[in-house]
Amino acid sequence: MPEVSEGSVVDSRYRVLRRLGSVGMGVVYLATDSTGRLVAIKVIHPHLAQDDGFRRRFTREVAAARRVARFCTAPVLDASLDGERAYLVAEDPAGPRGARAHPPGPRAARTA
Repeated sequence: MPEVSEGSVVDSRYRVLRRLGSVGMGVVYLATDSTGRLVAIKVIHPHLAQDDGFRRRFTREVAAARRVARFCTAPVLDASLDGERAYLVAEDPAGPRGARAHPPGPRAARTA
């Protein structure tokens, strides 16, 4: 299985823009979906994706994450343990409500 890198396409639907960081179970990338929406995609380490115990825990984690209120965390949009890579896709946490909507820097003072 080829490595994921900038320009890679995961599951024929998610084009990787850049790496955001590593987590215990994989690597997180900023990507776009087929509509051009920014998403965060967590690509699971292959050795974990092949472990039956991990697969059960991951399935439970995805189900639990889908039940969490939208204002508490980035919503899970997609997940798969089937196919070439195991992954989880969430709304880009720095998207419309996050840092990309409010870039760092001074803000105008509010007046009452």
